[in-house]
Amino acid sequence: MEDDFLVARVCQPGWYLLRFRHPQNPEHIVEIHPVGIGEIFLVAGKSNSANHGEVSLVPSSDRVVAKADQHWQLAHDSQPGASGRGGSFMPPLGDTSAQALGV
Repeated sequence: MEDDFLVARVCQPGWYLLRFRHPQNPEHIVEIHPVGIGEIFLVAGKSNSANHGEVSLVPSSDRVVAKADQHWQLAHDSQPGASGRGGSFMPPLGDTSAQALGV
């Protein structure tokens, strides 16, 4: 039966709602939102990637997010997981990437 399998159709990058239905109990539904489909960039380096910039920045797109412990958040400075509390290049990099890549 087709209902016994997870079928995913994602046409474009963006934010989505995942809905899971138990095959033996169709009334049991679990929803997870938001789920992002797109590009992931891993950034490493020294002061500029560790929140030691003078100006804190905020991305203009809600598609620019950063991983913080067990959740994702908007990638506003200061970025999670870095040593400083100042600014970084991540918000403008994210905005430029989101626009250029359409994700």
